[in-house]
Amino acid sequence: MRAAAVEEPDAPAPRRLAPLEWVALGLVGLLFTALLVQVLGRPFGLSFVWIGELSIPLFVWIVFVGAAIASRRNEHPYVEIGYSAVSRRLSPRGRKALDLLLAAMAIAFFLVFIAGLIGMTRQTWDHVPGLLPGYRVGYLYLGTLVGALGCLIATIRRLRERWRQSAGDDGRGAGDSTAASII
Repeated sequence: MRAAAVEEPDAPAPRRLAPLEWVALGLVGLLFTALLVQVLGRPFGLSFVWIGELSIPLFVWIVFVGAAIASRRNEHPYVEIGYSAVSRRLSPRGRKALDLLLAAMAIAFFLVFIAGLIGMTRQTWDHVPGLLPGYRVGYLYLGTLVGALGCLIATIRRLRERWRQSAGDDGRGAGDSTAASII
């Protein structure tokens, strides 16, 4: 007897990685390699003190580049304190106003954060901690700045898409929108 062939659903086409995702992949690979060298060298009495100094900024870059990627994909965790309860009581126009207010608050936060990061990057750019030749403390803040810019751009894009979608909305489907779809 032959078993009946089972039809498998079509697998989704593989997605191409965006440039920022390649950066994150390279950073993770670099951190993994550095830590692996440190761990494998210990039994042989080899210790590289600069790996600890290198791993901190790499980790910061991974976290903030990852935050930008998650924000771009709309997979970033959100806190919606009371949004659902409040938005259900609002008219479609009121929901749009609330969405705009929340998006404006997120954009304002990122702008203030970015301004502070630019100042910190400039202020620490010439500081060289010692163990890693050519390493500047400003690189740490530069990674945070890249991530914050990515989050800001993703928030603005989502806001623009949401407003384009709602331009023809007569309000009947507006109850499905959440702050998370914008911010």
